[in-house]
Amino acid sequence: MDHSREAAANWRLMLRDEAATRSLARELCTFIGANDLVTLSGDLGSGKTTFARYLIRTLINDPALEVPSPTFTLMQVYDGPKFPIVHADLYRIQKPDELIELGWDEASDGALVLVEWIDRAGDQISPDRLDIHFQIATEIGENVRTVELTGYGKAGPRLRRARAIHELLESSGWLNARREFMLGDASTRAYERLSRPSETAILMISPPRSDGPILRHGKSYSELAHLAEDIKPFLAIGQALSDLGLSAPAIIGADAGNGLAILEDLGVEPVIDSGGPIFERYAEAVSVLAEMHGRNLPETIPLATGERYAIPKYDLEAYLIEIE
Repeated sequence: MDHSREAAANWRLMLRDEAATRSLARELCTFIGANDLVTLSGDLGSGKTTFARYLIRTLINDPALEVPSPTFTLMQVYDGPKFPIVHADLYRIQKPDELIELGWDEASDGALVLVEWIDRAGDQISPDRLDIHFQIATEIGENVRTVELTGYGKAGPRLRRARAIHELLESSGWLNARREFMLGDASTRAYERLSRPSETAILMISPPRSDGPILRHGKSYSELAHLAEDIKPFLAIGQALSDLGLSAPAIIGADAGNGLAILEDLGVEPVIDSGGPIFERYAEAVSVLAEMHGRNLPETIPLATGERYAIPKYDLEAYLIEIE
């Protein structure tokens, strides 16, 4: 059985102009990197090389970078700031063995590899890849292209997440915002700052997490410490804090099934500086905790889905596993 095809994920898009092509290239740069293979397919003149040019310029952060077609050189290598980028065109390859003479293995080691006419490589290609198929759609418009992205093997889950993020940003009005990676917190979540003229927001990526190995009493660390295994508790607690009149990031948009949320940006003011903790800000945080402990809080919180989230007790098991 071909497991790479079994795990394939698909995403179809329409690119109406070069601006849309550039935008797709920027989106791709958020989830591809070293040791990834991106194959570009489609008829001559369908836009493969143009797309590769935008992608390479974005990764190197040089919009004026000269990116010639590798049709005659067969392979161009670029020194990216984080990893090398290999752009190959195998149209003139007659036999897969010719890749060895090109120094293919050495050039692609640790690099992001973009390949046009991948079918010429035979079976010497990784089953884990992202294929982007371009098709001219002149029946719709002179410069219109339809694009189908297919993620095989390990590329499948990343493509599904990228599509979910695209759809959430689009439905929330943030699709054209600039995305900037942020340092995460002490969890499996990832964050990006979304920026557009005079406004910012935070994209939180919180994929469902597995329980992990059993530690004691047939339970994993996640179960013992009552860690949230998806984004629903975050959304529920945020709403509950707001209902109490306390400050919590406003939820601009969310896709609970895919672990995604767009949140109000609370800014960049820290709780510590070069002199250590900022007393006033810690004191304010402590006063909020005291306020909450003085109230009768609910044991369950309604979710937008109609479910209710039961707030777990901070019991002895949670206490012991944390102090260990």
